[in-house]
Amino acid sequence: MYKIRSSPFLGDAFLSCSADWSIKLWSQSPPKDNEQMRFSFNSVEFQDVTHDVAWSPLCSTVFGSVTGDGRVEVFDLAASTLDPVVTVMPPPSAGEVAEAEAAAAAAAAADPDDLALDADAEVAPPAPPKRRQFTCITFGRTDPVVVVGDANGAVDVFRLQGVGRSASDIPVSDAEQAEALRLIMFPEGQ
Repeated sequence: MYKIRSSPFLGDAFLSCSADWSIKLWSQSPPKDNEQMRFSFNSVEFQDVTHDVAWSPLCSTVFGSVTGDGRVEVFDLAASTLDPVVTVMPPPSAGEVAEAEAAAAAAAAADPDDLALDADAEVAPPAPPKRRQFTCITFGRTDPVVVVGDANGAVDVFRLQGVGRSASDIPVSDAEQAEALRLIMFPEGQ
């Protein structure tokens, strides 16, 4: 397990993320069914480590994650308990593209006498440039933004639009926020 983050609204709810490509939502106080893990989230298209996870301080049902394959995902449990509502896969950085282009140019400029190929040998295509590997995520305390950092120390800020409920639907008190998350975690009043 890489990270554990407690909900800022519901004290017994927490998220975990790990190298098994998953994010799990847990309850410290198991309901009648004694099941502490309430939900498990993972993407079937991508299978890479989930480095970090964070709760939104503005909406109790919103959290985000960053993964080793470069994804930033934002989940809103009020909208879906299965899939992220936002997935961002940033393009490779300019430095990574330049590095890949330099490697391709070097391979193209190699001495043809050094490139003896067997007619039956497979020739691998050049590797695509690597995507940035985000390693940390946090939400803005007062504005709908998510801030992510990568393995090289670069930071990106994304404005969230249409994430979370509309202003009229967002509970204003911490108790209302906690109840909104509790109802999603325990829909049958467990």
